[in-house]
Amino acid sequence: MTRTLGVLIGIVLVLAIAWGVLMIAMPEARPSLSEVGKLVRPTGGQSGAAAHSQDPDAFEEVVVTVEIPPAAELPELRGCPSHQVCDILGVKLGAMHGIGVSAVSPESPAAKAGIQPGDGIAMCKGKPVTCPSTLLPGVRPGKTTKEVELTLRRVKEQEPESPPTETSPTDEQVGE
Repeated sequence: MTRTLGVLIGIVLVLAIAWGVLMIAMPEARPSLSEVGKLVRPTGGQSGAAAHSQDPDAFEEVVVTVEIPPAAELPELRGCPSHQVCDILGVKLGAMHGIGVSAVSPESPAAKAGIQPGDGIAMCKGKPVTCPSTLLPGVRPGKTTKEVELTLRRVKEQEPESPPTETSPTDEQVGE
């Protein structure tokens, strides 16, 4: 038994070391510290430079109020903070820095509040949100319905550029 446990611990250590070496050898596989907390996911249909821009002018702050139903009305919450946030709000979180919404369930608290795929959740009740663990205390359901104010970071809608219009010569110009 002790030998088997020792072998398992050895395997775990080797895997952990290999993972660490991989992260050092491939720095592009991990976010830089300056990127942590930036939410640059495009909103529905948005793509291109504006969606991935670090320019603060490419985003707008949107404040929404989410109505969190009582705990008794929700399905049993799953274990980790990320899954619990998904269960409570009715969203799927994207693989991006901070809290990014990749999908919104119809008729969920998030959908009713106007949260859209691609939104980044920046603040909850005025406090910065950097990961599901920092969001969960603010949205955790109680015995009664509660309202929670979330500040979202959303890619600004880009106005389509109108093509240049050609001016036709007037009758006076033609006669000259």
